[in-house]
Amino acid sequence: MPTFIPFVNSKRDCRALKKQFADAPIVRVSLQNLEDLKGDLGAAQLWVDPAMDGFHRPPRHRSPAWVGHISRFEHYQRFDDPAFLARPDKGVVQAFATQLLNKTVASHPAWISVPQLPARDVNVNRVNKLLAEASAKWRTSRGYDGSFILPVVLTNQRQYSDKRARDAMTKPAATRMRVSSASGLWVVDGDLSDQEGAGTLRERLPALIRFHEELLGYTGSGRMVVAGPYWCQNIVLWVRGCATHPAISLGSSYRYHLPAGRLKSPLTRVALAPLRRWARASRELRTWIGEAMRVLAPGDPAHGALAQLKHEWSVLTSSADAGPIQIVSFYRKWLDNLEATPPALRKLALYQMLSSAYVLGKRLPSLPRQEKSASRPEKVAQQHMLNCL
Repeated sequence: MPTFIPFVNSKRDCRALKKQFADAPIVRVSLQNLEDLKGDLGAAQLWVDPAMDGFHRPPRHRSPAWVGHISRFEHYQRFDDPAFLARPDKGVVQAFATQLLNKTVASHPAWISVPQLPARDVNVNRVNKLLAEASAKWRTSRGYDGSFILPVVLTNQRQYSDKRARDAMTKPAATRMRVSSASGLWVVDGDLSDQEGAGTLRERLPALIRFHEELLGYTGSGRMVVAGPYWCQNIVLWVRGCATHPAISLGSSYRYHLPAGRLKSPLTRVALAPLRRWARASRELRTWIGEAMRVLAPGDPAHGALAQLKHEWSVLTSSADAGPIQIVSFYRKWLDNLEATPPALRKLALYQMLSSAYVLGKRLPSLPRQEKSASRPEKVAQQHMLNCL
């Protein structure tokens, strides 16, 4: 059975799911989007998340859709009140959690996320513990026999940059897992885009690995842990044994966007398969493909892959679905190759894949300026290669 878990956020994601990930064992969807998407999710079991982490966004920046979702539940305004968060009322927390979970369970999900606020700072630990306790009480009274997943949603790298910061997050999370009777964890940094090539990723990516390792130290080994979605860090965490399931996106952002954000038009991107990365589709990138092909021998597999991309260019850039599906297709093959590898050898296999991409990228001209700090072709592979082993 595949270990990946698709995160579905739109109807286009549902189309990608059917084309490339129809065999996914479970699909994660937010309660906010469930009504609109449930007819397009196929036969997979559902993991439904109440989307409570939208409270992280300031009220003036929240999307009307999320506000419409959360305002159906009595007492929702209290979770914007600093005084309430500092000294939460246990009865109010129980009432709110019960409403959320009653709505969530109506779709008969196999997994439910325990309602939690994201880790803005340690001040949310008190209310999050009460939410975990309230969820456990609801489960007993309702007789829900599915799995609870405890979200640990980070919002900036300072929360795991050093041991003291990590302990302030991991120890309370371990307590909440125990009191909620959760079967597993979902850990994600909602501020991490691991394809950016930013210099801070050199310290940030290994620190996130340590966060996972230390969290497992407090919760106990053998726990189910979902990591991501990211582009590659989720895969790194999986092959290293820090996660049992890599969460994956379906062709658009390859990161986790906290709920309540205002939707933006997605950029058209394509996968550069030999480099284990993507790039923004543009006339400049099409020109770059031709330049890169001139560097490579015609018999080089990378030359053939780029030639195929050039041949399909007009289709990939003229359809709203074609570019994302091309990325999803590449991503599926990448995951399949690793899943077919014995677990003990996956770290080395991923290292070899990324090191080959790094060596290839070093030979090629820089990508267009719109790739910014990741304009060097080898950059994405390099920053993850260093963390595989």
